Amino acid sequence: SNEIYACESDRKDFLLTATYSPGVYANPFFQWQISINNGNSWIDIPVATNNTYLRPASAIGSYYYRMLIADGPNINSIACRLSSNTILITVSQPDAQVTNYVFGCYGSTIGFFAAGGSNYSWTGPNGFTSNIQDPLLPDVQFNNAGWYKVKVTDYRGCTDEDSTNLVVYPAATAAVGPDVSICEGASTTLSASGGIKYYWAPTQSLSIDSIQNPIATPKDSTIYTVVVFNQYGCFDTA
Repeated sequence: SNEIYACESDRKDFLLTATYSPGVYANPFFQWQISINNGNSWIDIPVATNNTYLRPASAIGSYYYRMLIADGPNINSIACRLSSNTILITVSQPDAQVTNYVFGCYGSTIGFFAAGGSNYSWTGPNGFTSNIQDPLLPDVQFNNAGWYKVKVTDYRGCTDEDSTNLVVYPAATAAVGPDVSICEGASTTLSASGGIKYYWAPTQSLSIDSIQNPIATPKDSTIYTVVVFNQYGCFDTA
């Protein structure tokens, strides 16, 4: 083939072989060359002076190869040597990328994210598998915590892997005091518990909307809602 694809992770060598018409040269000499700029310039490969060349594994890139032939020492004369067709070897490698740190609250839906390829294969605790690039894990439990690995494959079949650790935090549980009846123009203290941060709504008739026990002075009958956050950022509403 005039074009060969390789995966960097395979560390694969290639044996390049050139043929030539017998009898044309009384004493054929050979020299393999490489180009890394699309054939605009060529460099002699040291010690590659047979009609075969074992091309070693290399880093990602595009590499052109050809063989020169000439009669004896004429191999060193540009005017006397003949070049073969070129062979392009393209070395590629996908770069698997996932979110470094994934966390969620007990009972919530966790989303994973990956990039770097065309196909994705996930594995994780409790037999978790998925072929979706960004899979979701609903109603997460504590036993879902752990390392999740993704294998990324590009369109040439080259692969790379990455992993991320899922941490599951305890869910917040909001609790509020009982319903209250007051006279028009009067005030009452609202009560909530279950977290370390509190946000009440509607805010217009509250003394402060971000404390555990604000004073409410509503003009009309009002339903107040509080969002309670625990120390892990998990929240609940009551």
